[in-house]
Amino acid sequence: MKPVMAHGDWTSNAHLIADVARLGYLPGHVLDPTWGRGRWWQVWQPEKLTSHDLFTRDGVDFRYLPESAEAFDSIAFDPPYKLNGTPALGDFDNAYGVDVKNDRESKHQCIRDGMTECTRVLRFGGFLLLKCMDQVEGGKVRWQTDIFTTHAVSLGLEKVDSFNFPSYRAQPEGRGQQHARRNFSTLMVFTKGRAC
Repeated sequence: MKPVMAHGDWTSNAHLIADVARLGYLPGHVLDPTWGRGRWWQVWQPEKLTSHDLFTRDGVDFRYLPESAEAFDSIAFDPPYKLNGTPALGDFDNAYGVDVKNDRESKHQCIRDGMTECTRVLRFGGFLLLKCMDQVEGGKVRWQTDIFTTHAVSLGLEKVDSFNFPSYRAQPEGRGQQHARRNFSTLMVFTKGRAC
């Protein structure tokens, strides 16, 4: 069987998730609090999957999950991490809940709140998968992988793996390039430390 690489040539997030599952990071009862259109589960799907989505499924906000503490063995969290000034036209931004202009700190706080809630419903020893991307915004690189790793550590989580998923967006017209283009998003894997 082909080895799973940290920077792969996956053609979709679904293929990435299938490889992540092969490594054992999606055991047991899985929660997807950001279902969207279920694209992550088109190649592989866990035997027991609970899914919510504020925008397209059941109206459950990932910051306020209805489940009890430690209800899930693993969580696949794909929050709206795109930093945008003017949202893109068409279906893309709408599908990911970033079709309304919002400031960076508000987006970061929303994701931190979601991580906190996901950690609450994750059992000890379980895995939290978080998708995000370092991005150039406002003339600076916004190191979202660092920001959310720092928050994860404050919640008692430990980063155990990460996967770089190739992607590309064109340079916005009329803007000069000042930093390397971020041509990949990152799926980070955290584990929740065992209770003392």
